[in-house]
Amino acid sequence: MKRIDKLNIIMSKLERYKYINIIFDELRFDCETDIEYETLYDIFIDIIKRYSKRKYHNLSHINFCLEQLYNYTYYNINSNNEHQFLLKNHRITNILKLAILLHDIVYDVVLTTSEEASAAYAKIILSRLIIDTNMVDEVCKLILSTKFYEDGSDVNFIDSEDILKAMYLIRDIDLSILGTEKIFYKSYANLIKKEYNIYSPAMRNTGRIDFLTNILSFERIFISGYFFSKFETISKVNIKNELKKITFNEKTSTN
Repeated sequence: MKRIDKLNIIMSKLERYKYINIIFDELRFDCETDIEYETLYDIFIDIIKRYSKRKYHNLSHINFCLEQLYNYTYYNINSNNEHQFLLKNHRITNILKLAILLHDIVYDVVLTTSEEASAAYAKIILSRLIIDTNMVDEVCKLILSTKFYEDGSDVNFIDSEDILKAMYLIRDIDLSILGTEKIFYKSYANLIKKEYNIYSPAMRNTGRIDFLTNILSFERIFISGYFFSKFETISKVNIKNELKKITFNEKTSTN
């Protein structure tokens, strides 16, 4: 396939995804040789293909996450200016962008090692793009940090090192869907349900209840001040409402 044909495929697929497109353009700007262009185009065609197979963990999810990072970086009006480290440290910003882009590149509802597989895949393709080895390792570290969620109440975000702040941010960003408006949250919950439809309703509900109950048990879901102020309260309301709905539906189905 000719390079121009690959480019046209990518551009047509990413037309709806503004923030993924921005990353693609930034990486394309750094290309200097035909081989680098070909490599980048092949990688993005594969990325698009992988993310297009899922109901929720797809290009829309990645674009939403990148949008949250963009809003955090450029529209953060918190008085403590906690976002300034991203404006001053472009390397960390780029690490975050790549980690968000690739954090769900491998996703299998049957396996418990999707994050490890995503990190391994990221290491391969970023190495092909001739990205600094240390930077690749930090991207992988951020991807792996999305595997588990813990209570954020004991974390001092402001005084943390930049790479730790990035780890906290990708975690907050990944969870931010929980704090969206009712209509968006409902769509998210339905897509998750469809994505896990290989399981019986009982098994699916048990897994969902476990996940939501664990998140709800946190004194503080979001670590950064920005995401806490924007999403914390709404997240807890949304989670409680979904748990009530699942419980009600289970009782109704058994009657």
